[in-house]
Amino acid sequence: MTPIRFLDGIRTIADDYDLFLLDQWGVLHNGETLHDGARAAMQALREAGKRIVLISNSSKRSDASVANLERMGIERALYDSVITSGEIAWQAMKAGDDPYYASLGKRCLMSTWGGDNSFLEGQDLEEVDLLDDAEFVLLSGTSGADASIYDEMLRAAAARNLPMLCLNRDMVSVDPNGRLIDCSGKVAQRYESFGGKVRYHGKPGRDIYEACLAEAPGTRKPIAVGDSLQHDIAGAAGMGIDSIFVTAGIHRFDLGVADGGCPDADAVARVAREYGVTPTFTMPSFIW
Repeated sequence: MTPIRFLDGIRTIADDYDLFLLDQWGVLHNGETLHDGARAAMQALREAGKRIVLISNSSKRSDASVANLERMGIERALYDSVITSGEIAWQAMKAGDDPYYASLGKRCLMSTWGGDNSFLEGQDLEEVDLLDDAEFVLLSGTSGADASIYDEMLRAAAARNLPMLCLNRDMVSVDPNGRLIDCSGKVAQRYESFGGKVRYHGKPGRDIYEACLAEAPGTRKPIAVGDSLQHDIAGAAGMGIDSIFVTAGIHRFDLGVADGGCPDADAVARVAREYGVTPTFTMPSFIW
């Protein structure tokens, strides 16, 4: 395995890259508040003339991320654009020229986080309450509990051969209280284990990276920054893009470090081997 270089701040490699693809949850914030130093790092990158595109597996559309970032103190001038998996899926659904979307039908049983069904706005879709009335399953979010609570519904949907559209393929996340919770990707994975068919958007798939690069034409040397080896780092590797693994996010539990702590190099190498992907760099948190 290629040795992973440890960074004490993004400033040490900033001159080598012209586009920074920044994950949101786990790198910039915890869903409610900004991580210390994240805004300052973004501002320093902008002052150095760097382009920044925020890349997220959020099931929400990009405008929702913009509003949430503004609420937390990251103004629009600090980045070029936001690309979310929810936005990519919404646009594909709206266009209707993908055979998969054309085959879904109009009636969906929707699983959400906190009852948020905003994905349906502007779409010719009908949310139904009963699985028997559904033509497909729209997986936007989960309750945050163990993914197995959905098994009864998933088995019934698989028995009916209902397709599933997963808007957020993250397996787990760290909630604002520091707890590791199951996310939509884990539910979708269980659906596949029951024989169900799933369409995903977002990291580590190429679609979201291609959309990000399209927002920054002329880019010579991009780098991706994220806290998930399975999504951020693997996705960057699949695109041939350098990456920075932020260790204070979802893998803090694997690495045995407290929030913001610096893990042992051997621990990082071990966890990277477990996930079968090697980041170019690693740092405890996203700071300048």
